[in-house]
Amino acid sequence: MLAASKDRFAFEIKRKALQLRQQELELVVQRYNNLAGLASIAAGFAFDSMVELEIPEDTWEELHEHDLEWLEPLFYIGASCALSLAMYVVAVASFTVVFGHRLALLGGKTNSLDKAVAIMLKQHHTLFTAAALAMFSIYVAAVSMVFLKLGRLGIVNMGIFTSFLFLTIYSLYRLNRQLTIEAPALVHGDAHVHMGAHEVDLARLGAEDCLAVEA
Repeated sequence: MLAASKDRFAFEIKRKALQLRQQELELVVQRYNNLAGLASIAAGFAFDSMVELEIPEDTWEELHEHDLEWLEPLFYIGASCALSLAMYVVAVASFTVVFGHRLALLGGKTNSLDKAVAIMLKQHHTLFTAAALAMFSIYVAAVSMVFLKLGRLGIVNMGIFTSFLFLTIYSLYRLNRQLTIEAPALVHGDAHVHMGAHEVDLARLGAEDCLAVEA
Protein backbone atom coordinates (compact mmCIF):
# COMPACT_ATOMS: atom_id res chain seq x y z
CA MET A 1 0.00 0.00 0.00
CA LEU A 2 2.80 2.40 0.91
CA ALA A 3 4.70 1.57 -2.27
CA ALA A 4 1.59 2.24 -4.35
CA SER A 5 1.12 5.59 -2.62
CA LYS A 6 4.72 6.52 -3.43
CA ASP A 7 4.23 5.58 -7.06
CA ARG A 8 1.04 7.63 -7.28
CA PHE A 9 2.71 10.61 -5.61
CA ALA A 10 5.69 10.43 -8.01
CA PHE A 11 3.37 10.16 -10.99
CA GLU A 12 1.40 13.28 -9.98
CA ILE A 13 4.57 15.32 -9.53
CA LYS A 14 5.94 14.11 -12.87
CA ARG A 15 2.69 14.97 -14.65
CA LYS A 16 2.65 18.51 -13.27
CA ALA A 17 6.34 19.00 -14.14
CA LEU A 18 5.66 17.92 -17.72
CA GLN A 19 2.77 20.39 -17.87
CA LEU A 20 5.22 23.20 -17.10
CA ARG A 21 7.47 22.08 -19.95
CA GLN A 22 4.44 21.75 -22.23
CA GLN A 23 3.47 25.37 -21.52
CA GLU A 24 6.95 26.50 -22.54
CA LEU A 25 6.69 24.44 -25.73
CA GLU A 26 3.35 26.02 -26.64
CA LEU A 27 4.78 29.50 -26.03
CA VAL A 28 7.67 28.85 -28.41
CA VAL A 29 5.34 27.34 -31.02
CA GLN A 30 3.01 30.34 -30.89
CA ARG A 31 5.94 32.76 -31.15
CA TYR A 32 7.36 31.05 -34.24
CA ASN A 33 3.95 30.74 -35.88
CA ASN A 34 3.40 34.49 -35.49
CA LEU A 35 6.86 35.25 -36.85
CA ALA A 36 6.36 32.95 -39.85
CA GLY A 37 3.04 34.64 -40.64
CA LEU A 38 4.58 38.13 -40.62
CA ALA A 39 7.54 36.94 -42.69
CA SER A 40 5.22 35.43 -45.30
CA ILE A 41 3.48 38.81 -45.68
CA ALA A 42 6.85 40.53 -46.09
CA ALA A 43 7.89 37.98 -48.72
CA GLY A 44 4.67 38.65 -50.64
CA PHE A 45 5.25 42.39 -50.62
CA ALA A 46 8.86 41.97 -51.77
CA PHE A 47 7.97 39.62 -54.62
CA ASP A 48 5.03 41.75 -55.78
CA SER A 49 7.13 44.91 -55.80
CA MET A 50 9.74 43.33 -58.07
CA VAL A 51 7.05 42.14 -60.48
CA GLU A 52 5.00 45.33 -60.56
CA LEU A 53 7.75 47.97 -60.67
CA GLU A 54 7.54 50.17 -63.76
CA ILE A 55 9.77 53.24 -63.98
CA PRO A 56 8.24 56.24 -65.82
CA GLU A 57 10.35 57.32 -68.79
CA ASP A 58 10.62 60.96 -67.69
CA THR A 59 11.71 59.88 -64.21
CA TRP A 60 14.33 57.56 -65.65
CA GLU A 61 15.76 60.41 -67.74
CA GLU A 62 15.89 62.64 -64.66
CA LEU A 63 17.71 59.96 -62.69
CA HIS A 64 20.13 59.49 -65.58
CA GLU A 65 20.92 63.21 -65.63
CA HIS A 66 21.82 63.15 -61.95
CA ASP A 67 23.76 59.84 -62.12
CA LEU A 68 21.21 58.01 -59.97
CA GLU A 69 20.75 54.96 -62.17
CA TRP A 70 22.22 52.85 -59.35
CA LEU A 71 18.90 53.19 -57.51
CA GLU A 72 17.36 50.53 -59.77
CA PRO A 73 19.86 47.76 -58.86
CA LEU A 74 19.68 48.94 -55.24
CA PHE A 75 15.93 48.40 -55.30
CA TYR A 76 16.24 44.89 -56.70
CA ILE A 77 19.00 44.03 -54.22
CA GLY A 78 16.89 45.22 -51.31
CA ALA A 79 13.77 43.43 -52.53
CA SER A 80 15.72 40.23 -53.24
CA CYS A 81 17.31 40.27 -49.78
CA ALA A 82 13.91 40.89 -48.18
CA LEU A 83 12.35 38.02 -50.12
CA SER A 84 15.21 35.63 -49.36
CA LEU A 85 15.39 36.46 -45.66
CA ALA A 86 11.61 36.29 -45.25
CA MET A 87 11.45 32.92 -46.98
CA TYR A 88 14.26 31.69 -44.73
CA VAL A 89 12.26 32.70 -41.65
CA VAL A 90 9.09 31.06 -42.99
CA ALA A 91 10.87 27.82 -43.88
CA VAL A 92 12.97 27.43 -40.72
CA ALA A 93 10.22 28.58 -38.32
CA SER A 94 7.63 26.28 -39.92
CA PHE A 95 10.02 23.32 -40.00
CA THR A 96 11.01 23.92 -36.37
CA VAL A 97 7.39 24.11 -35.22
CA VAL A 98 6.22 21.03 -37.12
CA PHE A 99 9.12 18.71 -36.32
CA GLY A 100 9.77 20.14 -32.85
CA HIS A 101 6.15 19.52 -31.90
CA ARG A 102 6.41 16.05 -33.43
CA LEU A 103 9.51 15.22 -31.39
CA ALA A 104 7.94 16.53 -28.18
CA LEU A 105 4.68 14.61 -28.52
CA LEU A 106 5.73 11.43 -30.33
CA GLY A 107 9.31 10.96 -29.14
CA GLY A 108 9.81 7.60 -27.43
CA LYS A 109 12.51 8.77 -25.00
CA THR A 110 11.77 10.36 -21.65
CA ASN A 111 13.73 13.52 -22.54
CA SER A 112 12.02 14.11 -25.91
CA LEU A 113 10.06 17.11 -24.63
CA ASP A 114 13.14 18.73 -23.09
CA LYS A 115 15.16 18.09 -26.25
CA ALA A 116 12.46 19.59 -28.50
CA VAL A 117 12.19 22.76 -26.41
CA ALA A 118 15.97 23.17 -26.27
CA ILE A 119 16.37 22.78 -30.05
CA MET A 120 13.52 25.19 -30.77
CA LEU A 121 14.90 27.83 -28.40
CA LYS A 122 18.29 27.69 -30.16
CA GLN A 123 16.65 29.04 -33.35
CA HIS A 124 15.28 32.12 -31.58
CA HIS A 125 18.19 34.50 -32.15
CA THR A 126 18.79 33.47 -35.76
CA LEU A 127 15.13 33.74 -36.77
CA PHE A 128 14.53 37.12 -35.18
CA THR A 129 17.77 38.51 -36.62
CA ALA A 130 16.77 37.32 -40.11
CA ALA A 131 13.32 38.85 -39.67
CA ALA A 132 14.82 42.20 -38.62
CA LEU A 133 17.16 42.20 -41.63
CA ALA A 134 14.23 41.38 -43.91
CA MET A 135 12.31 44.41 -42.61
CA PHE A 136 15.35 46.65 -43.11
CA SER A 137 15.75 45.33 -46.66
CA ILE A 138 12.12 46.22 -47.34
CA TYR A 139 12.88 49.74 -46.13
CA VAL A 140 15.83 50.00 -48.54
CA ALA A 141 13.71 48.74 -51.43
CA ALA A 142 10.86 51.13 -50.54
CA VAL A 143 13.14 54.19 -50.48
CA SER A 144 14.71 53.18 -53.79
CA MET A 145 11.29 52.60 -55.38
CA VAL A 146 10.07 56.05 -54.30
CA PHE A 147 13.00 57.70 -56.08
CA LEU A 148 12.47 55.50 -59.14
CA LYS A 149 8.82 56.57 -59.26
CA LEU A 150 9.06 60.25 -58.30
CA GLY A 151 12.61 61.26 -59.04
CA ARG A 152 14.04 63.97 -56.79
CA LEU A 153 10.63 64.49 -55.19
CA GLY A 154 11.17 61.16 -53.47
CA ILE A 155 13.36 62.89 -50.90
CA VAL A 156 10.20 63.91 -49.02
CA ASN A 157 9.06 60.31 -48.79
CA MET A 158 12.56 59.23 -47.82
CA GLY A 159 12.43 61.70 -44.93
CA ILE A 160 9.15 60.20 -43.76
CA PHE A 161 10.47 56.66 -44.07
CA THR A 162 13.69 57.54 -42.24
CA SER A 163 11.88 59.30 -39.42
CA PHE A 164 9.62 56.34 -38.76
CA LEU A 165 12.54 53.93 -39.13
CA PHE A 166 14.44 55.65 -36.31
CA LEU A 167 11.23 55.90 -34.28
CA THR A 168 10.68 52.16 -34.70
CA ILE A 169 14.27 51.34 -33.76
CA TYR A 170 14.09 53.55 -30.68
CA SER A 171 10.74 52.08 -29.62
CA LEU A 172 12.02 48.52 -30.02
CA TYR A 173 15.20 49.37 -28.09
CA ARG A 174 13.17 50.92 -25.25
CA LEU A 175 10.75 48.00 -25.11
CA ASN A 176 13.63 45.52 -25.18
CA ARG A 177 15.22 47.17 -22.16
CA GLN A 178 11.93 47.21 -20.28
CA LEU A 179 10.83 43.68 -21.12
CA THR A 180 14.12 41.77 -21.22
CA ILE A 181 14.55 39.20 -18.45
CA GLU A 182 18.12 38.83 -17.24
CA ALA A 183 19.61 35.34 -17.35
CA PRO A 184 19.60 34.69 -13.56
CA ALA A 185 15.90 35.60 -13.35
CA LEU A 186 14.81 33.79 -16.54
CA VAL A 187 12.51 30.88 -15.75
CA HIS A 188 12.23 27.84 -18.01
CA GLY A 189 9.82 24.94 -17.91
CA ASP A 190 12.27 22.50 -16.36
CA ALA A 191 11.66 21.51 -12.73
CA HIS A 192 14.85 20.56 -10.90
CA VAL A 193 14.84 20.41 -7.11
CA HIS A 194 17.51 19.57 -4.57
CA MET A 195 16.59 16.64 -2.33
CA GLY A 196 19.34 16.24 0.19
CA ALA A 197 22.58 15.76 -1.72
CA HIS A 198 20.72 14.83 -4.91
CA GLU A 199 19.31 16.99 -7.69
CA VAL A 200 16.13 15.47 -9.11
CA ASP A 201 14.33 16.32 -12.34
CA LEU A 202 10.67 16.19 -11.39
CA ALA A 203 9.70 15.38 -14.98
CA ARG A 204 11.58 12.06 -14.61
CA LEU A 205 10.73 11.39 -11.00
CA GLY A 206 10.07 7.82 -9.96
CA ALA A 207 9.62 5.95 -6.75
CA GLU A 208 13.25 4.89 -6.91
CA ASP A 209 14.30 8.54 -6.60
CA CYS A 210 12.42 8.80 -3.34
CA LEU A 211 14.15 5.67 -2.09
CA ALA A 212 17.55 7.01 -3.16
CA VAL A 213 16.99 10.20 -1.19
CA GLU A 214 15.84 8.28 1.88
CA ALA A 215 19.00 6.19 1.68
